[in-house]
Amino acid sequence: MSVPSNDLPKVRKANPADEEEIMALCRALHEENGLFSLAEAKVRGILHQAFSGQHAFVGVIGEKTKIEASTCLLIDKPYYSDDYQLVELWNHVGELYRHTNNIDALIEFGKSCADKTGLTLVTGIITNNRVAGKVRKYRQRLGYPAGAFFVYNARWMEGVMPSEEDFTRPLESRAERRQRERREQKESVR
Repeated sequence: MSVPSNDLPKVRKANPADEEEIMALCRALHEENGLFSLAEAKVRGILHQAFSGQHAFVGVIGEKTKIEASTCLLIDKPYYSDDYQLVELWNHVGELYRHTNNIDALIEFGKSCADKTGLTLVTGIITNNRVAGKVRKYRQRLGYPAGAFFVYNARWMEGVMPSEEDFTRPLESRAERRQRERREQKESVR
């Protein structure tokens, strides 16, 4: 069950005073999921775009010096079109705050930006860490996914393989999982 939007933590528009905290979150995100090397100057460039209101939005949860989570959305064009889209560059919740509703709030912030701009929000999950839970969370807030990401020849994936169950039951809710587990347990007793 999804938490109602009005019960979620407040996502505020980031400002220049938040830059170092956001960069710390981006470094942590890169440590966990970075596909390529981290070019901090490029990340700061996107932040500066957002701070000046130039085709980017950065939302944060928390006060200056205690930012719990951050998201970044970029207004850009797909390679095949002149139409603009809203592309999520990151949605990251700090490790200490992962048992909160912060991810729900970040997703709702992205939807709100899409509604305000009239643009299509394009977002995804690129990780092998707790994939099923993340897919369920995004599905609750955004509906069914349109496709999937696949990564070939990525150095960060060496030795980091999710279980088969992470891919075979990614849309199963907790209630459905408990029901299935009870059913399987009863069948194994017989």
